[in-house]
Amino acid sequence: MRYYKKIRIQKRFICIALLLILISVLCFGCEICGTPENDFDAEQSQPAISGTNKSESDISPPIVCISALPEGFSYIDSSIIIELRYATSYNFTGAPVAGYEAQVGIMTSEGCAALLEAEHLAESMGYKLKVYDAYRPVRAVESFVAWAGNDDESMKDIFYPNISKKDLYSLGYISGRSAHSRGGAVDVALVDINTLVELDMGSYFDFYDPISHFHSELISPEQQANRNTLRDIMERCGFRYYKNEWWHYILIDEHFPDTYFDFPVQ
Repeated sequence: MRYYKKIRIQKRFICIALLLILISVLCFGCEICGTPENDFDAEQSQPAISGTNKSESDISPPIVCISALPEGFSYIDSSIIIELRYATSYNFTGAPVAGYEAQVGIMTSEGCAALLEAEHLAESMGYKLKVYDAYRPVRAVESFVAWAGNDDESMKDIFYPNISKKDLYSLGYISGRSAHSRGGAVDVALVDINTLVELDMGSYFDFYDPISHFHSELISPEQQANRNTLRDIMERCGFRYYKNEWWHYILIDEHFPDTYFDFPVQ
């Protein structure tokens, strides 16, 4: 009888000991997980950063352009489509051009204002402007001249299939100076305001060929009408066209008619 009671007491102590061990394990586990109710509420009540639940150290800072433009220059309004071909490898040189570091359009402040006026006029007619080039650093112009003197013809079939590369300079397609470097020129096309499809101008931007001359006899009446529409819009807003390139327009009243700049496009 005493032996039986002794066994019962031992079992009771064992059960109590196991229960104490289980309680301590549970409490210790909660401390490791850090999920007491008050801690969880505190974490959830913290405001999210930049619309995420990531900690501040996990969020990369935004890329911000911190360089200031020279006095007298501005960025083209964001309502205008910008597609700087020279910042990419899809241009007649086959590589990004020196001085083009971002897809942003820059002109003199007067040029930007006139171009925005042209954009509003185009929109009233069911179109939008697309800018392929605006301000162009001197270093880019110099790289074009250097390219014209080398043997690289990787983009010939696309941009100058009917002209010898050695003749591009003498024919005026490549020049040692450019109104673009004065901030007063822009290469522009028209697109449909709804589809954003470019109007058929008979040739595309930087296609070096007589068909790109403004009054080329190689294009259809409809293509000439589209060129005329672009010209009329630009001329009403203070630009003049260039006879050898339907896309090229120069501000009539340039702010820097004799000064060429070399700051990067960024």
